[in-house]
Amino acid sequence: HQGMLLPSIARTGLALIFRRLDATIFNSVLNIPGMCSFSAGVQMKHVVSHIEEWSRKSIGKWLFSDGAEQNKDPFSLPISRQAADALLLDKAAVMEPELR
Repeated sequence: HQGMLLPSIARTGLALIFRRLDATIFNSVLNIPGMCSFSAGVQMKHVVSHIEEWSRKSIGKWLFSDGAEQNKDPFSLPISRQAADALLLDKAAVMEPELR
């Protein structure tokens, strides 16, 4: 592993990047006008799926070569995935009864 990051440092760095990305995507949904729509939810779900797929394919054996236990999805965007799912819900189903 000469010249490469130690696997534990690389895992920590990637985990921090994914947490930051997850928070940024979710924050965009909350703060950017026009992001709270069905079409934005579809696009966000597509982007999140591609990022998670890339992370699963890109995680090489070297990242866990130090004997650390590999989680099923060590680098995922759970909050963003949930936000996209919420945007895809039928608006009438999530509205307060007194607002209908």
